[in-house]
Amino acid sequence: MTQRRVLLVLGIVTFLAFVTVWQRIQTAQWGYRISEAMEAKKKLNEERETLRVELTSVTSPQQLFALAQEKKIVVSYGEGEHRTNAPDSRITAMPNELQKLLAENQ
Repeated sequence: MTQRRVLLVLGIVTFLAFVTVWQRIQTAQWGYRISEAMEAKKKLNEERETLRVELTSVTSPQQLFALAQEKKIVVSYGEGEHRTNAPDSRITAMPNELQKLLAENQ
C-alpha cells in the first residue's frame, strides 16, 4: 500500500508540474499575441492620422477650387470673381459637382 501511495503522489506532482509548464507557455503565447495586437493598433493609429491630414488638405477650399479650375468646372474671370461654366452661376451654387469631383479623385 505504501508503494501505491508513493506512486500516486509522484503522479499527482508530475501532473501538476506539466500543468504549470503548460500554463506558463500559454501565458507567454498570449503575451506575444497582445504585443502584436498593440503594435498593429499603433500602426493603424499612425495611418489614420496620416489619412486625416491628407483628407484635410484634399478637402480644403483652396484645393477644391484649384481642382475645379483644372477640370474646367470653375472659370476665374478676375480678382475675386469666379463662375462655373454655366452662365451667371456662382461657385457656391456648385456643391453637387464639386462633391462628384472630390469623390472621383479619392
